Amino acid sequence: MKPLWPFLLILLAACEKEVTIDLPESDPQAVVNCILDADSVVDVQVFKSRKLFSTDSAILPIRDASVSMWENGQPAGPFSPTLLASRGYYTYRSAWKPKPGSTYSLLVNAPGFPSARGEVTIPNPPKFSFTSLGDSAWIRDNQAFDVMKIEVDDPANEANYYEIAVWANDTMPFLLPPGVPQPPSIYRQVYLESDDPYITGASNGLGGGPRGNGTLVFTDETLNGKNATITFRFRHEERLFSDSMILEVTAINKPLFQYKVSYEKQLDARFNPFAEPARVFSNISGGVGLLGARCTQKVYIRVR
Repeated sequence: MKPLWPFLLILLAACEKEVTIDLPESDPQAVVNCILDADSVVDVQVFKSRKLFSTDSAILPIRDASVSMWENGQPAGPFSPTLLASRGYYTYRSAWKPKPGSTYSLLVNAPGFPSARGEVTIPNPPKFSFTSLGDSAWIRDNQAFDVMKIEVDDPANEANYYEIAVWANDTMPFLLPPGVPQPPSIYRQVYLESDDPYITGASNGLGGGPRGNGTLVFTDETLNGKNATITFRFRHEERLFSDSMILEVTAINKPLFQYKVSYEKQLDARFNPFAEPARVFSNISGGVGLLGARCTQKVYIRVR
């Protein structure tokens, strides 16, 4: 019997057909990004979106926009264009500082684009206290992890959203010539992970993983109205040369929570061919982007 593989190759080749599809190009939109931090100056970034199939990664700032904001219905501002040289783009900045519990309305008018609007309320400060830090208290794959515990007092009968971050100062000395002073130490973010039920039990939260996801983002779905201890960890080597750390617990609003979760899902879909496509959350009407709000409380911890 003669082999069949030449005929299979011919059959497979005959099934191949090239099809050209013309997909409509979307019109550019105004992209507005602003996260209101309680007691911090306000920055509003305004860009022009790129076309769907553009290969250009350059940022397209809009420098002639008009930015207005209201605090509880009263005008706040003004905003003026400011060049952020370190980032290479412009922001619209105002020196006034928003307050917890207040509601803010944003209006951006850019020539050639519809008016872009958004409204948010800044959460009240989170209630928490630092409880303990266990030195190399957990081991996995021959790696030592420090375990940190905090106590959170969550308000009852309301939806709350949290983010936890930890920073460690780097005091490792540099090899410098004699007489050259050491540069000041800087704080670097450590990457957190957790399997605490209060974090992993909340739907759509970001509870870290074997490599950690930087911060922990979660809802009070399993925490509502409780005074509870939350446990998380990080690799011991990340604070090996540290003598102090900063613990940040942030109350974030729902739009910011939705944005963080959707952005993480989009990253997963980008590098995972089996993941479902994800659209990044937007709450800007008349354009795209994010108007978020948060309120951060910090605790400084001595570790030596």
